[in-house]
Parts: sequence; C-alpha cells; structure tokens
Amino acid sequence: MQPKALAVQLDDLISLTKKGSQSWEINVQTTELMDDSLKDHIEEDGLVWTIDECYTNFTCKYLGSPFHLISYELIKTSGNKVRSNNLLFMAPDGMRLFQLDFLAPYNVPNSAVLSDKLHTLWLLILEEVRKGNDKIRFDASEPRISDMPSQNPEDQV
Repeated sequence: MQPKALAVQLDDLISLTKKGSQSWEINVQTTELMDDSLKDHIEEDGLVWTIDECYTNFTCKYLGSPFHLISYELIKTSGNKVRSNNLLFMAPDGMRLFQLDFLAPYNVPNSAVLSDKLHTLWLLILEEVRKGNDKIRFDASEPRISDMPSQNPEDQV
C-alpha cells in the first residue's frame, strides 16, 4: 500500500471512530512493563540503552473490506534519553505474528504524517476503551521470553 492511500484511510477511520460507528480489535504486545533484567541492553554512543519493543495490531472492517495494520516501535532508553524507531505493516488479514522477519514484506514506508495520524487514532481508541466503548476489543500482553529475538548482535551469530 502506498503511504498516501494509508493516510487517507487513517483519516477516514479516525472520523468513523469519533462518530462511534467503527468497530476495532486491538492487540498490543509490549515489553515496556517487564522487569529490566529480562530486557536486552546495548551500548551505543558511550551509553547503555534498555531496549523495549511494542507491536500494535489494528484490525477492523473498512468500507466492507478487512483493514489490518501492525505498528512496531523499538524504544531505546538510557536515563532520561529516549530514542524511538517506528515501522508500519499492512499485513494480510488474519496475520497475527509479531515478528519483524515475517512482517517485512508488508512494510509501508513511514513518515511523520503517517506516524502522527496513527498516534491520533491510537489516542482516540484508548479514550474510547476508557469510556467502555463496546465496539472496541482491546487486549494487551507481554511477549513470552522464548518468542523474543535478542537485540544483542553477539547472540545473532
């Protein structure tokens, strides 16, 4: 999918969600709440960074067809410094694998505009979940440690 087409779809989905007429299934898998001792750590620029990963699966029907967007965020934290990289994937309907090597063929080039639109949608969905909107199914979990690929280059030999 082209980024401009995705931007238009996200605008429409934001509008439909605001009107209360859009149903969603949201699945989040994140390491952010895990104990730091279970996370990968890397050294860059003379600092030790803690690595967090967050996958969010946005699934709905859009204009009668399946809409399936997976976002991935790699978050590096060192003290009060934070670095983040974001990737977007338009995966086939039914794909629930949160692994970059499987998602790579479905990558959509990201931009500040797309990231902003997706962030707006994310905040809107979270607000609707807080309100108890029954059109949004929301599930969040930690990954199983055995499923997590190591970010340590020494482990990838």
